Amino acid sequence: MDHALLRSWLELPAGEWPPEPHVLLGNPADPADAETRALDRMDRLRPYQLLHPELVTEGMTRLAQALIAFSEAPPRYEFVEPLQPARPPATFEVVEELPPPAEVLPLAEDLPAGRRWVYARLAVVRRLIRAWDRVGVVFGDPDDPADTPVRVMVLLEAVRTVRPLLPGVKGVMGGVGEPGGVCAALVRQPLILDTFRRFLPDQRVALAADWRRGRDAVRREYAWLRRVSAQGRAHRAGRRGVRAAWRWALHTPELLLVPLLLILLVVRLRGN
Repeated sequence: MDHALLRSWLELPAGEWPPEPHVLLGNPADPADAETRALDRMDRLRPYQLLHPELVTEGMTRLAQALIAFSEAPPRYEFVEPLQPARPPATFEVVEELPPPAEVLPLAEDLPAGRRWVYARLAVVRRLIRAWDRVGVVFGDPDDPADTPVRVMVLLEAVRTVRPLLPGVKGVMGGVGEPGGVCAALVRQPLILDTFRRFLPDQRVALAADWRRGRDAVRREYAWLRRVSAQGRAHRAGRRGVRAAWRWALHTPELLLVPLLLILLVVRLRGN
């Protein structure tokens, strides 16, 4: 394995591999800086993933390990600059799950921007479902400490995917008081790994329950959009059928003589 190539991608000085965590992360000053630098270095490796999968996997694994080591208290390694004092864990209120509201199913033509809006939103919600499920690997398990490189990589990658999708489901989930609101607030944090690992056990249980509510809400939204889309297709199919029959009658008027002759024959027979 060409570690020199990996060092060049990460802009690291020459030396033994793997380097010390603080060297690999570029001497971060605090956990926030460490997380930002780790994500930045992972982004540098992604363009080489197809041609050098083993090297990229090695680099990302080492970055995740360095981030874990840097965020642990007390730290395992000596660092150039001391860590910031620990902050008290955030408090979250456990909200009782409410039954879903009744759904109203308008036609696609009654929605903003018509069916194109429906299809665009379907695509966003579909991507969010996949990303939300990936976040749930960690968020949905109250006993997962997220202390392995694989778990850290899964969490950071999923969070990066979820963040830009949350504005697209505003009013459905992820907002204050909405299903998934606590998880979404955590996802928006710049220090997600450090914040997540400071959660108390009861906060982890509340977070897992909130993740499940968010999952159910976004799946209900997806099912509703599918039904609206299907209604719009059926409505348009009926109109297309009427237009096709009318065009057929205009282009082949001679075929209309057959039903007319049958009608005349029936009238004559009844008259007799």
